[in-house]
Amino acid sequence: MTSIMGSAKLEFEKLTKGFMSFDVKPAPVDNNSCIPQGTALYDTIAGNSVSFEVTTYDRYQNLFYEDAAIESYVKHVQSKKIVPAHIVGNGQGAYGASYTLTLSGDWTLFLNIEGKPMMGSPFSMTVIPANVFASNCVAKGEGLSTCTAGELAMFDVTTFDAFGNRKTNGGSKVIGIIKGPGEGTCIVRDKAN
Repeated sequence: MTSIMGSAKLEFEKLTKGFMSFDVKPAPVDNNSCIPQGTALYDTIAGNSVSFEVTTYDRYQNLFYEDAAIESYVKHVQSKKIVPAHIVGNGQGAYGASYTLTLSGDWTLFLNIEGKPMMGSPFSMTVIPANVFASNCVAKGEGLSTCTAGELAMFDVTTFDAFGNRKTNGGSKVIGIIKGPGEGTCIVRDKAN
């Protein structure tokens, strides 16, 4: 039994002194032979475009160039929000999709071929908040409304990215500027949260 796909020539020397040509089609697409790759399989930053590509093969590792029914979506673990991934094929057995996730947290990528999970699916990834976006940050505390000259006035600043994701790690650069008739010093301490 042959597992080679493409054109073949079969010679019948003893029977008819002729030959016959035929095409060998691929076996059905094999979910375990189709391995996705791309940035969509790894952790990313909110707002970054991610993508994946899948090349389809049969169980003999022949390129499956016929149309395959590929479905994909990503699901946010915490909110259960679902984002469909729109698959585009090139007619040569390769399929791809790209999308942008703006909600931080844990996500799961589901990839199915012919209604069955692809090898390794579902895939887990984490979207971390993007850089601090000053307009979305919130300052709270008594020190914003009342203070006494010469005494420490305290308040907290909670940082968010442009998509409204709360920054949960420290390291963001926050600068405090005091404006008024007198001078003052604003000391910013990172709470690393």
